[in-house]
Amino acid sequence: MSTNTNAFANKRAFLASLTAGAVITQEQADYAAELIAKLNSSNEKRKTSTKALAAAAEKDEFRNTVLSYVSDTMQSSGEISRAMIADGRTAASVNKVASALRDLAAAGFVIVSKDYKENGKGAKKNGYVLPPIDETETAEDEDEIETED
Repeated sequence: MSTNTNAFANKRAFLASLTAGAVITQEQADYAAELIAKLNSSNEKRKTSTKALAAAAEKDEFRNTVLSYVSDTMQSSGEISRAMIADGRTAASVNKVASALRDLAAAGFVIVSKDYKENGKGAKKNGYVLPPIDETETAEDEDEIETED
């Protein structure tokens, strides 16, 4: 094959272009399809390895810890990080906390505001707050609990 693989982002893109319509022999197409299958298999193993699962569990635990520091008042990731560090959680860098907060916001566990100013001063930054509790849902949940008894 005379095609230069450096023009593609990765081996997968190169092989996919070969199978998608580049003028190649059937033998080359079969070989490319086989390599793609091997890449898919190794990627799947990487996602389900014990190391990957342990890292995912650790990340989930950290998100839950960060969520416990989010309150009903708007806070920046820096304020949350400083509160966590003050409580002895040394792994709570601002970047790591901000990443966890973005994940929590995407999942709907926190609300993000782009117009927050820490202590009312300085540049606008992302502020995070717990979503408001819907009183009607809470009352309905309590009614359901009482009727189950």
